[in-house]
Amino acid sequence: MQIRRMTLEGERVSGLVRSSGPPQRVREASVGQTEQDDVMTRLAARMKQNIATGDRRRHLFKKYSNCFTGMEAVDWMLEHMEAKSVQEALRKGETLLEMQFIEKVDKEIKFEYSKKRFYRFTPTTPDLVVVARECPMPNAALEIPLSAASRRRALAALIGAFVADAASTSLNGVSHPEKAIPNLLRSDFDPAFCGLFDSATDIYTCSTKRSGEQRMESSTGFEARVILQCIAHRGEVNGAQLAKDAYWGFKNNPRLLSATSRAFIKRIQSGKNWPNCAVRCKSIDILSVIPAVVALYAGTDILFEKVNEFVRVFYIGNSVRDAALVAAFILEQVILGSSVLEALRMSIRTERLTVRQRKVIFKAFTKSELPSYQAIQKFGNKGALPGGFRAVLQPLFVLSDYPTAVRENIIGGGRTCRRAMFLGACFGAMGGLDAIPETWVKKTPYYDFIESDALAILSRREIQGSFFEDEDTRESTPYIDYSPTNPLSASRARSSHGLRSSGSTVRASGRVSLNRCQANSCETAVSTPRSCASNLSYGSATTTASSCRSVVDLGEMSKYYQAQAPPDSGAEQLASDMVQFFHDHSTATATPRKSDLLVRRSSDVIIPRVSGLGLDQQQRGSIHAIL
Repeated sequence: MQIRRMTLEGERVSGLVRSSGPPQRVREASVGQTEQDDVMTRLAARMKQNIATGDRRRHLFKKYSNCFTGMEAVDWMLEHMEAKSVQEALRKGETLLEMQFIEKVDKEIKFEYSKKRFYRFTPTTPDLVVVARECPMPNAALEIPLSAASRRRALAALIGAFVADAASTSLNGVSHPEKAIPNLLRSDFDPAFCGLFDSATDIYTCSTKRSGEQRMESSTGFEARVILQCIAHRGEVNGAQLAKDAYWGFKNNPRLLSATSRAFIKRIQSGKNWPNCAVRCKSIDILSVIPAVVALYAGTDILFEKVNEFVRVFYIGNSVRDAALVAAFILEQVILGSSVLEALRMSIRTERLTVRQRKVIFKAFTKSELPSYQAIQKFGNKGALPGGFRAVLQPLFVLSDYPTAVRENIIGGGRTCRRAMFLGACFGAMGGLDAIPETWVKKTPYYDFIESDALAILSRREIQGSFFEDEDTRESTPYIDYSPTNPLSASRARSSHGLRSSGSTVRASGRVSLNRCQANSCETAVSTPRSCASNLSYGSATTTASSCRSVVDLGEMSKYYQAQAPPDSGAEQLASDMVQFFHDHSTATATPRKSDLLVRRSSDVIIPRVSGLGLDQQQRGSIHAIL
């Protein structure tokens, strides 16, 4: 027993001696390897989410699908601080190859920093999963319902934009169409769809060379349709996701893209992601894609935030951002129930827009005495900012109906489609679907797809189980819309009958003709209690509905906002102008700004404060006598 015990102890000692050589840190090495594997797994997931893959060509007759280049992967790692140098990025690429997160497409031996080396993600590449919050509210702002009348106006804005674009396609790019077509200025000549259709058959007279398809779509309409489809599919505006969706949509037909959109595709293909994929631009291209964003977020507090995010996807520049915010504010107010002129007056007074942004509106008003087509050519019909945006705003001051605005814009020439999208949205929202000519709708390419996408966007703002008042009557009795489906019909005939939802009935009087002034003005349109507050979002917290209705008719304001005012014009000249103004417009109501008003409560008459205008006692007396 003692001998056996000594033998076991000897074997134990010898085992310690044999294992007392170089230390083997097996456990520590496994921990480090696990951490490195986790880092590379997260890197592969982020690369799969952010790097745009597509069809690449190395040779003329060889195409590789769903792949990316080594240069794109290295540039992405350097840009997003995943690697500090090109050598480190190459080492990480080799590790991804060894871990089979990416694979070689052709005969690449190793991971190289080259635009001619193609790789693709494998089925084992993990997907990046974002952990949701405990109480997720991804679209909390969209929970604010939009009244049925506002949704009808938003639908008319989207459809009116695309119909106006289609009507302006034929003369898009012609600088002076009145010189090319002698009869263009005649009152009996219709420039809409000029030369595209045979008047007898209403069929396109020109067709594409490849497929012979009898359709013609402008680059403006194609880009706006892609953006509309992306927003309708996602149900929100997310910059990173919208950049990827727009990239794949634009690639379907690159020959219809503008120079800015082609530059956007090149930046995406070079590995640039949102917001670095935006392109510097000084044109009015943004106006053609703004209506879809405004229709989705009208009446919410995050409209300007989403417009900023949307602009950063495609464009860089303060002038583009200013034009987008001004256009979004004007169109939002029209959708919420104001007329176009009231929306312009609100945009001049609101504090949500900066002084620089409001100056563009004043500049556009200085040419209000000219016909719209002449003002467009005066400001510049090429679409360059800021003159191109003034050319868009001027017709809003002087025109009042949808067909006239589209025709005047066509006669103005230049980039007619860019301007037509925003003008058609504003006047379409103000006049409703009945204001859009039925013959123009039939000639609009892809109208069914446009209408379905527009309805999908507006279904996000549908009212379900909310009180709102009937706008077709002056009665104050509310009813409840419990309709679980979209109350907006896919047929334009329902709007002419005054149908509000799938459960509503037609009045006994038969066909109802919707008057634009009654259906869309602030005075008669009554929204839900929640959306009514959003309708007055341009004012202060104490703004009431009566102040919205008492917008003063400023009349001929050009003599007060001249482009070149004399520097030494004193208070006496201003006083005489104000006296003449009140003599000419004695029946006009006053502005609702409390800082400039004295309210006489006994008769509810608002009297302007004239003590600070440098008037003598006789002039003050004359003004008070008028009021």
